[in-house]
Amino acid sequence: MPNNKRIKDLLLREYVDSLTGSRFSIVSDETDAYFVVDLQGDFIFASPCCKQLFGRSSSELTGMNLYDFLPSGKISIAQETAQSFELPAGMQPNGQAEVSMLMFPIFYHRELIGKFVLLNDITNLNRIETQNNLEQSILSEKLTAAGHLAAGIAHEIRNPITAIKGFLKLMKGNRADADRFYDVVFGEINRIEVIITELLLLAKPSQIKMERLNVRTLLDQTTKLMEPQALLRSVEISRHDGLRNPEIFADENQIKQVLINLMKNAIEAMADGGALRIEAENIDDAVRIRVVDNGPGIPEDVLGRIGEPFFTTKEGGTGLGVLVSKQIIENHLGRFAIQSGKDGTCVEIVLPQI
Repeated sequence: MPNNKRIKDLLLREYVDSLTGSRFSIVSDETDAYFVVDLQGDFIFASPCCKQLFGRSSSELTGMNLYDFLPSGKISIAQETAQSFELPAGMQPNGQAEVSMLMFPIFYHRELIGKFVLLNDITNLNRIETQNNLEQSILSEKLTAAGHLAAGIAHEIRNPITAIKGFLKLMKGNRADADRFYDVVFGEINRIEVIITELLLLAKPSQIKMERLNVRTLLDQTTKLMEPQALLRSVEISRHDGLRNPEIFADENQIKQVLINLMKNAIEAMADGGALRIEAENIDDAVRIRVVDNGPGIPEDVLGRIGEPFFTTKEGGTGLGVLVSKQIIENHLGRFAIQSGKDGTCVEIVLPQI
């Protein structure tokens, strides 16, 4: 047969006529999306259902090329065997559907003249599979985290309980030193109480009481509260106020809890004294607060574990303070970040102004 595109296109149209005009057919124009292209990828015919996938009517597609929707390196129309592949989202003009394609060769007297392509929308199938995989991954992460947390709780509470049991035995046999032992026992009980209180904040946060607050006022109050502790440790607190609009919508007690925790951590990090700088400014539709110290900084291997339950480098610490603070900020739809280097540490919180 002469190698003439016009002749081959006529033959392909004859093929389409036989496909659509026959009383017997394996496809239906009403329910199936399919099309016929020549060896250059030009559409010879497209069923009406193709519009749902390509965003183009049958008549519009007839004047287009398959490679308008699919990168030329994706498939080879010249291949004489059947092909199967998926069109990822974004290939189509509307960028919404994911499509599987079955491409069959069309021969005339054993010569390849075009391709018949059957389409199937697999968007929902892929979304369901992705959602199932995501849910399984989240469940696995939750179970792992729960296991780590349970092990941490057991370890943290067993230590003071062991001490309490030991001192109770000593008290039983040595009543003369009972008063001294009582102090140790109550100290360990208080430690258990602190751990349980912070765990309850994580497991079941208190009801958020949202109200309009002035960030400048909150910082004034928390800074004054922390000044005595700073003075005892030779830490000088300074403020930088770049707020144009100081109002946020938040829970006053919870935000104060976060600010006090961050300032306390910063002060305790500067064992030999230093400077603590509290910054506040507006960014976009939010307020950014930074608590910056010039302490020795947090080692890189430790920084990666900050916020991990029960991980702490402080004597008597629970390792839950940062975790609770981060959760409070995220419950307010805000952001929480820590940066640290040899010149000190900066903890940044961003709260939306809704």
